[in-house]
Amino acid sequence: MLTFLSLYFIIKVMPKKNDDTKYKTKILLLDDEAPLSKLLEKRLNKLGYLNIDVANNYDTAFKKYKKDSLVISDFNLKDKQERTGATFKNAILKFDENAYIILSSGTFKISAQNKKGFKDFLPKPYTQDELKEVVEKAMKIIYRTS
Repeated sequence: MLTFLSLYFIIKVMPKKNDDTKYKTKILLLDDEAPLSKLLEKRLNKLGYLNIDVANNYDTAFKKYKKDSLVISDFNLKDKQERTGATFKNAILKFDENAYIILSSGTFKISAQNKKGFKDFLPKPYTQDELKEVVEKAMKIIYRTS
């Protein structure tokens, strides 16, 4: 009598530990809509960015923020205290004046005053190529590379 045994392994390929900015830079996503945060996280993973943290509200984002992080923040946050992405940006800039925060929003009627201080703007919806362009631009500036 013959017996067959099949073994299946799930292998997760991890990046090599090197100096590549894709692996050492933390990206913090702030969006009150969890499905959109998850989608953005997956899109960034496809681009090779794996060090991603997600926050779905102002307080969580503030606790998770680390110096030298790249932040992609929605503007409209459903917050009981009516805090916005601009409010978050202003709070972060008080203790990290070099913070790189990208505003991402489907709202196009954002005043110049509210946009002030954001390093870039990523209008929703955006393509994978647009996301890649904005994030790579940010990485070059954060790490002062050409």
